[in-house]
Amino acid sequence: KRISGHSPSHAHLYGDLWDVRTSAPGTASNVAYTTERLGLHTDLVYYMAPPGLQLLHCLEFDRSRVEGGASLFLDAFAAAEELRSR
Repeated sequence: KRISGHSPSHAHLYGDLWDVRTSAPGTASNVAYTTERLGLHTDLVYYMAPPGLQLLHCLEFDRSRVEGGASLFLDAFAAAEELRSR
């Protein structure tokens, strides 16, 4: 509510909040639950009204066991404008 300005949350398949946890190798139902690198992508594109903003935060991170963790973002509006200007 603090982020949404007290407006209702955009309900989705997983509920308002959910835990993203790494599954044992070979058991994940989605690449998001593996330790594989996620390239640029859009979540929940199959929704009639996909969420405009998702926030993820890490509650536990052991640097002695984990590599990576960097986030990669793309400004799609800027990319579209670049393509339009060519």
